[in-house]
Amino acid sequence: MNIIQSDASVLPDLANRNETDIAIQIESLECVCLATEIAKPVVTSFGKMLKRPALFLRIKDRHGNAGYGEVWCNFPSAGATYRKNLLGEEIFSLVVGRNFHSPAECYSFLTSKLQVLKNQSGDIGAISQCIAGLDVACWDLIARRADLPIRKLFSRASDVVPAYASGINPDSALEQMESARELGFNQFKLKVGFGLGRDTTNVEVFAKSLLPDETFMIDANQAWDVANALNASQRFKQFSPLWLEEPICADRPTREWQTLKTSTTIPLAAGENFADKEAFHEALSADWIDVVQPDVCKWGGLTGCIEIGRQAVAAGKMFCPHSLGGGIALAASAELLAIVGGTGMVEIDSNPNPFREKIFTQRTHNGCLHLHDQPGLNIDESEVVRLFDT
Repeated sequence: MNIIQSDASVLPDLANRNETDIAIQIESLECVCLATEIAKPVVTSFGKMLKRPALFLRIKDRHGNAGYGEVWCNFPSAGATYRKNLLGEEIFSLVVGRNFHSPAECYSFLTSKLQVLKNQSGDIGAISQCIAGLDVACWDLIARRADLPIRKLFSRASDVVPAYASGINPDSALEQMESARELGFNQFKLKVGFGLGRDTTNVEVFAKSLLPDETFMIDANQAWDVANALNASQRFKQFSPLWLEEPICADRPTREWQTLKTSTTIPLAAGENFADKEAFHEALSADWIDVVQPDVCKWGGLTGCIEIGRQAVAAGKMFCPHSLGGGIALAASAELLAIVGGTGMVEIDSNPNPFREKIFTQRTHNGCLHLHDQPGLNIDESEVVRLFDT
């Protein structure tokens, strides 16, 4: 068997774990690709989600220990099948039967090994998402083998994480807010980017419907250029949103983000659509970002996102992992925030999604998730096994 040399720079800070505890050899990998129609589309400024797709993966070691991961595949929904094929045809053969000292080492190996394929194919996002999902599965396997929740592998992890309700659409904002409130949320994120007049009315009505202990955020989903973003932020600032998320395209030059930062009093949030570690480092070093939002199943997995999260918290930023997928992604996001800490919240989509609700069954109370102590991810394993075995 091939042994990959350890790379300490990508290994998160573990609590009293030796090399044997976190070593891994993957013997088998499986994927299940799912999709379901939804009665009410999930609306964003760039389009509508008419289906809820999901791509879950399961790995096993030679002793039969299992680990579960999820690959981001929301938009377009047809991309789930493509990512499943990428895993089966290009990635699984690179790791099956190979020994790694840790999941982080597996992540580092794949990131390096697949760089040429990223360049050649242009599929930077899809390949990064496959690596991220596999990384989550590796950490899940390690934790299940140790009979611990993933967060308990790390020092200073919390058992309670604040949470907020997201994905609140412009057409039914108050109804979604009330439904989320009944589920135990007290912080809510409203989508904008549907015309400044409509947005301003929605934001005003939404803000005035908050109870005294509640706050809200605004998500534009990359809707505007700088001029329109500045205009919108001037209109919205009187309502005191906690942050303004992705007002411009995620890959716009730093100078444009800095222009927004110096011209608005609303904190800026971004990160779910950053393509690599360098993008996070640039945003942090340029100091325009206030809320850092990587998606654990879209880029980085737990390995990469723990590193970024700790850097963000050390820089005094709010760390709020993004999540808009199935139950495995949400469980990984909650464990991530519990490990990193800080003043941030985990995102929970307020729109129906059977691949989330049946797998992640824990509910919010007084704006927080009190995480269970079951091994690995905080998921209903029997429900996931059923998806793989039917």
